[in-house]
Amino acid sequence: IKFYAPWCGHCKKMAEDWKTAATQMKGKAVYAEVDCTVEKDLAQRFKVGGYPSLKLFRDGQHIADYKGGRDLRSLVNYVEKAQQPPAVAVDSASATADFISANTGKNVVVGFATPGSSSLSDFERAAREVGEDAGS
Repeated sequence: IKFYAPWCGHCKKMAEDWKTAATQMKGKAVYAEVDCTVEKDLAQRFKVGGYPSLKLFRDGQHIADYKGGRDLRSLVNYVEKAQQPPAVAVDSASATADFISANTGKNVVVGFATPGSSSLSDFERAAREVGEDAGS
């Protein structure tokens, strides 16, 4: 959700890319806007301190503040990445090695858990939170 003020120059500058991102991602994600000069209580509730403030929500819950670029590619990439699963399951030592090799230059955390276990759920939750904190 983009929290903005109509008079804000930065908001005006990114308006077209925001609309284009919404069109490109239609059916996959919702790009919404809140005019903070009208919805003051909502802006206060989500601690909007400047404009534009971009916030990621999942299942109605605020999960991250977006701190990336304001251009079309950055706006779309961030949402696409946020929609990816927080962890990837591999079922063998060679698959694990292949995954690590394919992600050279990236931080890779490997966990071992039984499918459906609480350990796996905890790992996935932690992976998602770390990704959100890093601005995934």
